[in-house]
Amino acid sequence: MKKRGTSDAVAVRTAGHGMEAPAILDVRACGILLHPTSLPGPYGCGDVGPHARRFIDFLFAAGVRWWQMLPIHPTGEAHSPYSTDSAFAGNPLLIDLDRLADDGLLTRAELRRAARQASRVAPAGRQTGQPARSSRLTSGTAENECTAPDESGEIPPIFDQAEPRGSPGFSRERVNYPPVQTLRMEALWRAYRRFVDGGGLNDRAFAAFVGRNRHWLRPYAAFRALKWHYGAGAGLAGTSGRRRAGDSAQAEARGSLDADAREQLASQPWTHWPQRHRRFSQDVIDDARRLQPDRFHFELFIQFTFDRQWRSLRRYAAERGVALMGDLPIFVHHDSADVWSNPELFLLDKAGRPRVVSGVPPDLFSRTGQLWGHPLYDWPRHGATTGRGHRRSFAWWCDRFDVTLERFDAVRVDHFLGFHRFWAVPGRAKTAMRGRWLPTPGRALLSALKRHAGRLPLVAEDLGVVTPGAFALRDDFGLPGMRILQHAFDPDGRYHQPHNHPRRCAVYTGTHDYPTIAAWYDAVRDDARTGDDGLTIRQRLERYTGAKSADVHWTMIRLAFASPANLAIIPVQDVLGLPASARMNTPATVEGNWEWRLPERRLTARLARRLRDLAATFERLAGGG
Repeated sequence: MKKRGTSDAVAVRTAGHGMEAPAILDVRACGILLHPTSLPGPYGCGDVGPHARRFIDFLFAAGVRWWQMLPIHPTGEAHSPYSTDSAFAGNPLLIDLDRLADDGLLTRAELRRAARQASRVAPAGRQTGQPARSSRLTSGTAENECTAPDESGEIPPIFDQAEPRGSPGFSRERVNYPPVQTLRMEALWRAYRRFVDGGGLNDRAFAAFVGRNRHWLRPYAAFRALKWHYGAGAGLAGTSGRRRAGDSAQAEARGSLDADAREQLASQPWTHWPQRHRRFSQDVIDDARRLQPDRFHFELFIQFTFDRQWRSLRRYAAERGVALMGDLPIFVHHDSADVWSNPELFLLDKAGRPRVVSGVPPDLFSRTGQLWGHPLYDWPRHGATTGRGHRRSFAWWCDRFDVTLERFDAVRVDHFLGFHRFWAVPGRAKTAMRGRWLPTPGRALLSALKRHAGRLPLVAEDLGVVTPGAFALRDDFGLPGMRILQHAFDPDGRYHQPHNHPRRCAVYTGTHDYPTIAAWYDAVRDDARTGDDGLTIRQRLERYTGAKSADVHWTMIRLAFASPANLAIIPVQDVLGLPASARMNTPATVEGNWEWRLPERRLTARLARRLRDLAATFERLAGGG
């Protein structure tokens, strides 16, 4: 039997190792990095609705093959996409509420009220301007009526035209997560109640989805239901701190714990639950369904809805020749359904607490290192796990890979270096100083994934202190690494300069963790420090490119497109030449990250033509046109 995905791979000899390289990453192409929450829209953050399709239309018109995103799982601490309680579930904030109205699960009046409510709680001190325009040109626009480019590739004037006035909305510049989460989860709760009242729990498509994904979905729903039961969900999905009709049964179910106990448990991980529910089993899933039946089925409904809408978006992209690239963090969080339901796969003590956690050692940037705090994997147990119905190595990883490749055409592996070795820090340490390097069976893991899936469409995020062993692991499996142009003109930046890029790599002007090119240039323009060559960063840039400072972001985009690298990925902020305020994330900080939103009316037909011309010049045009 042919393995899934083998039609997408061709035999390519790579670096003398003779492994197959994924064809989809062996073609010269370009992409834009934009997380869906950054899209415009009337409900406080972007989602998979009309604006996502309009962005795909823009990519099609610009000849851009790839839309790269950050992780699309439910967000946790500080609203980071890299902090989640499930490595499998989809983020409910990305669900298109207007589509639920098309499905009859919400009303237009409810959505108008929701948008008005959002506009009243816009972030203090941030410019809101005129009320945000509706994400649809007319109320009730159906999915297949989204505006698309014509046959010539020209994009209709959608992003560069003001939408109809009068629709209330949220801040167009930032995502204010707490009220956005309240607004969207309350809307999803109303949609769920109508779904149940209409017999949706008995729907064949719903039952089929739950059946296909029961290995992760039922444990996740039970985890979320118990979180609610023990207080952590209070004030979120459907209540916002107010008692609603139908909650009396849930109040009775929670009555076994007094208010003080629930408050104490609300902010605690699963290791603080009563003993019966700390140890995962089928009986615990049954308990969750009995104690919180609505919460359990609500989580199933959210994931069913997310999956249906995501598949629709991916089909829309595929029809226009746009491929989706996701992001897969190596580690998962301790207070997650993944660890709770698979404790044997992690290095935990008898109480379920991590014996060792992730981090990086002290270096020039951090005197005490970085303490990330993820529980580390018990790799021998992963290598000898039993899959569903048969024995296979790394079964949990194979399941995770399956779900990821159902959603994306390729995936960036965050912290790929962790597949070679990891810095293990004692679980109760306050800093990362006392850790030690431990090996990772990355070769066995990647081999198992390749045997299972038939392909490895991965981009290895290999930035940082890279050992020869990590490079060998990357190259032996034919995986593209990453080069960052913001490092190319440092005193030791030759590795990142385009003339040194191999074909099998991905070049970025920057990533979500970097300043925008405009902000980077502002910082280095007046920096008088010189290297051994007697040059400043600005002087090296000008000598290398022959260009002065005007439109420095286009200078860097041209460098990326001209690179030998097969992939050139540009954050949308750099396409627009935006300043420091548009930065998505500043590492080692908590406040103000992940909030940036794409300004409306900026992705114009003229901009699409400029990108398309560059893509054609450097043979990166999607479809080869």
